This record gives sequence, structure tokens and C-alpha cells, in this order.
Amino acid sequence: MKRILALIAAGAIAATVAGSASAKGSYTSDNAYIDQPSLNFKQTVTEKGLGKAPVTFTTTGNGFEEFFCSDGSLLDSKTWSSTDEVTITPDKSKASGTLWFYRPSTEKSCSDGSTPYVGYILYSGISVTDNYGNTLTVPDTSQGTRV
Repeated sequence: MKRILALIAAGAIAATVAGSASAKGSYTSDNAYIDQPSLNFKQTVTEKGLGKAPVTFTTTGNGFEEFFCSDGSLLDSKTWSSTDEVTITPDKSKASGTLWFYRPSTEKSCSDGSTPYVGYILYSGISVTDNYGNTLTVPDTSQGTRV
């Protein structure tokens, strides 16, 4: 009888452990903003519950910007896609990584010789994925006024 109870108890413990297994990691914070004065997009992601193995954060997203001349006329607009990746070794099962989207420069010049400036910039469709398959969607971020 003792042996049967021990087997039942062992089976119950094994079922509980198996039933509570889940994917590693969960995002705890995301600090995303347009860096000044570069206008590049910077995001810092923190994830906990990772264990000790290195984790790789990969981010993808899109950019759109409009360039203007000093007289206010629209010179050009560009769209692009960008990715960045960083690998971090967790400390106490927690990892923070900083990812960047670097915007392209404009090759064009204004007819009056002035340097074009960015009047509007939008970063959209941004997501961060780790090597465990956890995904974080980052809200669109913009600055300026679109024509």
C-alpha cells in the first residue's frame, strides 16, 4: 500500500512539473524613442526569466521620412526597412539590450544651397523577437508634421 501511494504521489508531482513547463523569458520593459539630434530610433528591451544562456534580440521595422529645404518646400521622401541584433548574457536570469535603427542620409541638395532638414520621420511596424520565439511589438513613433 505504501508503494502504491508513493507511486501515485510521484506521478502527481511529475504531472505538475510537466504541466507548468513554459517557454523561457518574458518582456518586462521597452524604452523606445527617436534619439536627438540624430533622429535614429533607439530601443532598450528588458526580458526576465531567461536562465543563464545568452539571448539574442532581433528587431525589424520600417522608416519613412520627408526632407525639406529652408524655404519649406518638400525636397524628397524616403522609405526603408531596417534590422538590428544584439546578444546578451543574462545576469540573474534578466537581460537588457539596446537596438538601433540608423536612418539613411539624403544625397540631394536644395536649389538655394541650403542643407535639407528632416521635417517628418516615422518608425513603424517594429517588433523585437528573441531566440526563444518571444515577440514584443513596439508602438509606431513619429516626429514632425507630415506634408
